Amino acid sequence: MLTRTLAAVGLTVGSLLLGGVPAIAAGPPVDCGSDAQWDGRQCKITATNPGRSGKTPLSGGGGSGESAPRTCAYGSIPMPCRDAEFGWWSDSKSCYVQLTNPQPPATAPAWEGHTDGAIYDCSLPRSGGFGGLQYRFWSATAPAGPDPVVLAQQAIASMNLRPISIGIVPEDRPGSVGLVGMPVWLWASSPDAQSWGPITRSASASGVTVTATAKVQRVRWQMGDGAVVVCAGPGTAYEDRFGKTDSPTCGYTYSKPGTYTVRADTQWSVAWSGMGQSGTIPVTLDQATTITVGELQVLTTG
Repeated sequence: MLTRTLAAVGLTVGSLLLGGVPAIAAGPPVDCGSDAQWDGRQCKITATNPGRSGKTPLSGGGGSGESAPRTCAYGSIPMPCRDAEFGWWSDSKSCYVQLTNPQPPATAPAWEGHTDGAIYDCSLPRSGGFGGLQYRFWSATAPAGPDPVVLAQQAIASMNLRPISIGIVPEDRPGSVGLVGMPVWLWASSPDAQSWGPITRSASASGVTVTATAKVQRVRWQMGDGAVVVCAGPGTAYEDRFGKTDSPTCGYTYSKPGTYTVRADTQWSVAWSGMGQSGTIPVTLDQATTITVGELQVLTTG
């Protein structure tokens, strides 16, 4: 009962002195890096290879640049930015902050009626019999320490993810022409960890680590005539023995002759976890190629 009373009183005092949790500005939920753009749903990197299909590797997003070391202070007193016992220094809270472990029950006053976010300890260094836990508070996001999403993005950058190498019949080469009404086969050529997954990497900062695992969820084929084919798997590589049969896993048929730019959107899902949090970051890598489709004409002579 004593602990609960102190937590409740401390929370009230902390709220009056320090204010509530600041609002989060609207914007992209992740830093896509210099190689990609946020399209409202995911980080997207585009590459076009007008020659042979699927030969250009891509970097899987930008990492973070160098920044000046962080300095921390309690008023005019310099403080280490991390305490081994109490966690990370929070400038806004003027104390060390770390996730409360275990989390208190949903009825605890610190939740303030919230059902999302988490409860954190606000502590000061021990000195002369003072210090230790001051109070507990609710926050929608981690209020101090490295941003786990930034670490997750760094882990993604180290994966060197690539779009699939496009496998397609008819091929993107001189003399290769498909026919209207004949099946077009679509597949990921020689998929590996960087182009299909799964692949796992970690990123660390100041003693904490975030681990991310990426794998392809689907390939979205834009066929160049307005049609879209979505395939959950890598498809089936064409062999001459298959003849004029349809692909059993991923294919298309054109109804008009022409030259078509076929774009394969490799849609990755990256699951990350660390610092008591977890999430998923979608990443799309594009690759394009060009094919020609002709029309068989029968000439009659009389």
